[in-house]
Amino acid sequence: MDVKAFLDSIRRSRRYQDQIVRVETIPARQARFAAPIAPIDPRLADALADDGIHQFYTHQAAAIDA
Repeated sequence: MDVKAFLDSIRRSRRYQDQIVRVETIPARQARFAAPIAPIDPRLADALADDGIHQFYTHQAAAIDA
């Protein structure tokens, strides 16, 4: 199911009736990446790499450092 179809199904759902007050489309933007300051356990880095994850988004790096 694509995003538009998913949102349309939620809007029509009785379960969500009167709960959706605004729908806004936010334009795409370039991803921003950062390396966390805190060291990452090599086992975690290897597991992430096995899933094709080789870098963190800025908010992820900030969360790791927090």
